[in-house]
Amino acid sequence: MWTLHLPVLLLISTRFILSAEADCSSELLPPLAIPIRNISLPNLLLRRGLALSFGTPSQALALDVSADWDNTYIFDGASPCDVDRTTSTAIQCSAKRGGLLDEGGSTTWKQFSNLTAAGAARERKEDTSKNTFGTDSVKINSTFSLEKFPFGVIRNGPQVFNVLGLGRNSTFINRLLSVGAIASKTWGLAVGWQGALSEHQTDGSLVLGGYDAALTNGSNFTYPFTVGTGCSLTVTISDIVLNLKNGSSASILPPSRGTAIQACLSPFAPWISISEDIFKTFLNVTGFPEKLEPGRSLGVNFWGMLFKSEDVYARPILFS
Repeated sequence: MWTLHLPVLLLISTRFILSAEADCSSELLPPLAIPIRNISLPNLLLRRGLALSFGTPSQALALDVSADWDNTYIFDGASPCDVDRTTSTAIQCSAKRGGLLDEGGSTTWKQFSNLTAAGAARERKEDTSKNTFGTDSVKINSTFSLEKFPFGVIRNGPQVFNVLGLGRNSTFINRLLSVGAIASKTWGLAVGWQGALSEHQTDGSLVLGGYDAALTNGSNFTYPFTVGTGCSLTVTISDIVLNLKNGSSASILPPSRGTAIQACLSPFAPWISISEDIFKTFLNVTGFPEKLEPGRSLGVNFWGMLFKSEDVYARPILFS
């Protein structure tokens, strides 16, 4: 199964039920929106992500959103950057990770021995005991911050980018609900567009306690979650068609794949991950030189395929 990243509006409850969990007194409480956009980091770096600031004074960071984690995990200057730390500078690591937290530069940072001591939910995904844990102020917008918010500072683990955990028992969602900042555990995610052309580039948003109705069009589509497959949203793809410059269209699903394939829909993934046979067909259809191999990104969108600007496919792709 491969991972498909699409700019969809995703409405989820942390209990995986699309309903509000609030009392009558909070019915009129408006949702809380956090933008997904390009964020200015130190050293003139620019990274796209969820815009949050940590510490006092506040330090702007870019974060990914993940329903796989119940807690928030941030990189700092001591976090792993490469297998061989000597190959990357601090600036390169900051660009790769969405910015690095400077705990020592925050007057409100307090370290704890583990997640539960810091006041966070027990992580269900895997052992995170080798990380550093603490609390600090998290600035959500110009008028609202969460004080003494617990999170992990990454020392090991699978994360490749700062991540805001919005899992079933999300510490972030639970804290917002407990302080009366949101009316329900429901959240809506519109990741925006990161297309190659300017007309296909838009900011996104994470809306907590609801969703952004202005970003919807037509009737809603409700899709069941899948359990025990390693993917919560499994979809069936019948075809993948490229719209070529000459006006023709071409499918990149090899005949060996039959009439349909299964894919994992993940709005949190930064790229489309496909099998090697489909990728080779993509290269052939787009006219990529047969004797050449695309490179790999070692910075933004780590390990994604890297093309020269003249070889980039900047045309529509239709998934059916």
